[in-house]
Amino acid sequence: KYALLFIIIGLSLDMFDGALARVQNKSSDRGKFVDVLFDAINFAIFVFALIYIQFLSGFVGAVFIFLISLSKVLRMIYHARFLQTDWFFKSTAGFTPIFLIGLSYLFFYVHYFYGVLPMDYIFLIFSAILIFDIVYFYRKLYYEQ
Repeated sequence: KYALLFIIIGLSLDMFDGALARVQNKSSDRGKFVDVLFDAINFAIFVFALIYIQFLSGFVGAVFIFLISLSKVLRMIYHARFLQTDWFFKSTAGFTPIFLIGLSYLFFYVHYFYGVLPMDYIFLIFSAILIFDIVYFYRKLYYEQ
């Protein structure tokens, strides 16, 4: 029960840090990169916790974390080539990985309270979606010079 509370607190704080930086006029690409990095670490810890409490198999969790990371890295490489930045590169997480991460949290809550969702199958479906997303961004990187 405390873990669920910490997840909610962590997600709430994450939603407000970027808004606070923009309000204080301290928004930067470096700050966005740090935010994306810590979001990825936070999500990896969440997936490891799902594996630990046996809501998710280790293999499926590891594959999903790898695919989420690869999707984000390809986006960063793509945006570094085509967008202006005030740092080394433009850090963007992208709609698809962020949407799937949000759904992962949502399905965890449903599974936690009702126990009706097979998490392995959900994460496998998400992984398949990410594979299409990765291929799409890889092709964009390769063909757009």
